[in-house]
Amino acid sequence: MLGSMYFMQEQGFFSGNGNTSSIKIEDAYFNFGAVSVLRGVSLNVEAGQSIALLGPSGCGKTTLLRSIAGLEKLDTGVITIDGNAVTSPDCFVPAEKRRVGMVFQDGALFPHLTVAENVRFGLSNSFDRDNRVKDVLEMVGLTAMANRAPDNLSGGERQRVALARALAPEPSVLLLDEPFASLDASMRVQLRTEVRQLLQDLNITSLFVTHDQGEAFVLGDEIAVMNEGRILQIDVPSTIYEQPIDPWVAQFVGEANMVSGSTDNQSVITSLGSVPLSDQLDCAAGSSVDVLLRPECLEIQSGGNWLVSSVEFYGHDSMYQLKGEEEKTLQVRSFTNPIYQTGDYVSVRYVGPPTMAYQSVNS
Repeated sequence: MLGSMYFMQEQGFFSGNGNTSSIKIEDAYFNFGAVSVLRGVSLNVEAGQSIALLGPSGCGKTTLLRSIAGLEKLDTGVITIDGNAVTSPDCFVPAEKRRVGMVFQDGALFPHLTVAENVRFGLSNSFDRDNRVKDVLEMVGLTAMANRAPDNLSGGERQRVALARALAPEPSVLLLDEPFASLDASMRVQLRTEVRQLLQDLNITSLFVTHDQGEAFVLGDEIAVMNEGRILQIDVPSTIYEQPIDPWVAQFVGEANMVSGSTDNQSVITSLGSVPLSDQLDCAAGSSVDVLLRPECLEIQSGGNWLVSSVEFYGHDSMYQLKGEEEKTLQVRSFTNPIYQTGDYVSVRYVGPPTMAYQSVNS
């Protein structure tokens, strides 16, 4: 387990707002040859805030992280840290002068150095380096492994070393680039929870890159959803999930059924019945729309014209795949053991809260 808040306070790790910085990105563009990687990205991160950059591979999130760290130079745009420009048309502050710590996907540890030597590597003479290394390793629970080589550590332990190395110089900003991607599922869940608690205790400004919805929801005070070099939506996790800005975001951040219907005041009339809306669409009554129905907001009962085509049981819930007329499909999540089997016919109704609807692409 990672070190406790009490330990960090006693050893001076609990930095408070005085040792953490805000980040502001304005109209950032970055091209790799003929490929546009970042397209006018703007983002504000308050001091002490944790932002998850969520998006598919190749959407530009790692390039944005590397640009903040000073490992890439924007073509145009401005990056400021704690109100000071580090990238602009007039200046470019090198990475080693930005007080930014970075944890890479593979840890990027030096294989010929011990754990302690890896952590000590980035420390200047202004630190009592031996004591600093000892304190940081205790913080991440690796004191007993100080003299081990990275090859003798588990994947989770190597990432803890990488985290300790990034935190040792007391950065004002911490950047994490999919640090749990190479870990097995159980270790990934354990470590992300511990890291979230550590970041909260340290009150350090952090940006976390991931393509995993679960990690983004756990680690981010807010989530910035990216695609094709742009930030499409930034908000708290619950709003991103319940009120996605468009169908693409809706389907990227969780399972989503998009069902066609027509508007009727504050609801949509669909083949499953009337579905309440969470906002007022800017369209006339009777307009064609696609409405978002999360699988957990649907209820099925015996009898009807929906065919159960498959059943998946996960222990804590069951997921039904249904087929209807004209090759229509639905996903329904039930928080019970499977009641229905493949080949059963069922009816479906919406039982969730007001939801989102979008102008139909065919209208």
